[in-house]
Amino acid sequence: MRRFLFLFTTEICESDIILEYIDETWKNSPRLLPEDAYEGAKVRFWASFIKQQLFESMGRLVTSEGEGEAQEKAV
Repeated sequence: MRRFLFLFTTEICESDIILEYIDETWKNSPRLLPEDAYEGAKVRFWASFIKQQLFESMGRLVTSEGEGEAQEKAV
């Protein structure tokens, strides 16, 4: 599932990019990501890892379960 942020005529997709955009645009609000470059890199790494390992695996699992049910009905 894709996430979108709409700002007037601007559209931004992907959750991690939206967070970076918010941090860079609204400087007066509390930071969502660490200011330190190394700490920010660690947060982006883990966010990417979770996205790839967990959500993509779950998507494949759900898809394969649906295919299995369709095969059972066909038999």
